[in-house]
Amino acid sequence: MKKPAQSQFLMLFKEESKRYLTGLNEELLKFEKDPDDHELLQAMMRKLHSLKGSANIMGLTDINKFTHRLEDGFLKLKSCEFSPWEFDLLFSSLDIIGKMVDDSTSDKPAGIDHKELDKKLKTLQKKKASAKKPKKKEKGTSKEIDLSVFRADVADFIHIDVSRVDALMGLVNELIIQKGRIIKRPQEIKRIFDQLKFIHKSLRTSVQTSDLPSSFVSQVEDVEIEIRDIRDRMSFLLEDITGQSGRLDHLIGRLEGVALKMRMLPLSIIFSKMQRLVRDLSIDKEKQIKLVFSGENTELDKKIIELIQDPIMHIIRNSVDHGIESPAARKKIGKLPEGIIILNAYQHGNRIVIEIEDDGAGIDKERVKEVARKKGLITDEEAQQLDDNAVFELLFQPEFSTRDEVSSVSGRGVGLNVVRDALNRLQGNIKIDSQQGVFTKFVLDLPITVAVSSILMFTLMGRLYSLPQSEIKETVKLDQPLGDEKTIKLKGEDIPVFTLGDFLDLPKYEHDTPPMLLITEYMNKKVALAVDTLEGEEHVIIKNMGSYLNKVKNIAGAAILSDTRLVLVLDLPEMLAASWKQFAVEK
Repeated sequence: MKKPAQSQFLMLFKEESKRYLTGLNEELLKFEKDPDDHELLQAMMRKLHSLKGSANIMGLTDINKFTHRLEDGFLKLKSCEFSPWEFDLLFSSLDIIGKMVDDSTSDKPAGIDHKELDKKLKTLQKKKASAKKPKKKEKGTSKEIDLSVFRADVADFIHIDVSRVDALMGLVNELIIQKGRIIKRPQEIKRIFDQLKFIHKSLRTSVQTSDLPSSFVSQVEDVEIEIRDIRDRMSFLLEDITGQSGRLDHLIGRLEGVALKMRMLPLSIIFSKMQRLVRDLSIDKEKQIKLVFSGENTELDKKIIELIQDPIMHIIRNSVDHGIESPAARKKIGKLPEGIIILNAYQHGNRIVIEIEDDGAGIDKERVKEVARKKGLITDEEAQQLDDNAVFELLFQPEFSTRDEVSSVSGRGVGLNVVRDALNRLQGNIKIDSQQGVFTKFVLDLPITVAVSSILMFTLMGRLYSLPQSEIKETVKLDQPLGDEKTIKLKGEDIPVFTLGDFLDLPKYEHDTPPMLLITEYMNKKVALAVDTLEGEEHVIIKNMGSYLNKVKNIAGAAILSDTRLVLVLDLPEMLAASWKQFAVEK
């Protein structure tokens, strides 16, 4: 159904307003640190004025009036010193405008109460000028401004509703599945061609070795001519369809690339928001913390960016609350009073890696073991045998927290398991590295897109299953049955072996033929999974199991193959996490 013109204009207004508000937040953060930057203040005033004007054009009187009130507050920045509380007021006002924009563009606007903020903003209007003077340009620094750099090349940009991009991606996904079916056709024609060739040869041999009437031989020769003609035509058809399939494969691949690019967004969308988060949390916890980020132009699928915002925020909140010490504590141990959180992203193959590191207190492994023992997760004997990776794994157990008290930031029983669950849904994973008193680093490994996935198919007790190809490091064919072996030596390394049927509660049976081993990694250790046979790999769209079956354990989703068969996609991280103790205790 086509959207009304008014609705389309509202969406444009919302998009434009969000850009202004994002810029205002970033610039106000800089201005708070350098309140003499007169040019930065002018840039903020221009954005506020443009936002106010856009609201007025759309007839959004409430936003227009409140933004006008906020403009008056920003004007005071020219001549007055602002306290942290007053900067908080400006930030809160920008937040309220964002909520008002969202409300005004929703189907059922409810209205946003901003009376309290209005009163507080009025107090800023009464603020008297202080000794502060705006920074002026030095003489001789004026230069002619090239206005052309501010003109947008309209021909290069069009506004497209994101739902249309998603619809296009859906059609591309269906094309990819159909492509898988089409590119198999030449193989089928080749088999028919070979059968016809065999029939022709058999027929000729029968005629040459048998004493048959000449009339029958003549008929057979006529049939041979027809068969040769069919073979020639099939040979041409086979060559043509093979070439066409190759070209179709190439074109769909290019189309997929273009469609995926349309869904890609830079991580700066998330990273820039974290500046404000760290600033507010630092004030709340009375700490001095600086956020440094790099790789913010690295691009990810829009859907992945939406889903990893909360995990990244959760980790940064932990860094502020658990990780970085107070200024006094840092000075006492010889550190600079200001802590640092580093947010870094980069592409590695067809994966995106996001690193979140702080120079705080690190993870107290003994404290983690103590809490785990109290919760009954491990015994005293097991605690003595856990390596570092196993200790860090305890942090991902449900409702695990080393905090005794509840704060506004942490200690509410919502732990890192929520972060891991979110990454598992995206076919991603998370690792921790830490040295007590020095640093803690979280490494998030994500696919660039989840639109189309490559899966590895295999059979187990006659049933077809699959795993995401990215989770399998290599495959190994054994030359003898597995027997009762619990480990296997590969390239001089002892690797634990599991039968996937054990995770899926399948009946036990004797492997009388050499199995295939799928080699993966868990807790930085290699693991071998025994299956019966490999069935190849395929590009598919993994669908969730729906609300009724979504809670079925060890199942990540399902996919339709190019031959229309349905295959279950197993949740490998969930399966291995259920048996984490078998990897954690060093033998």
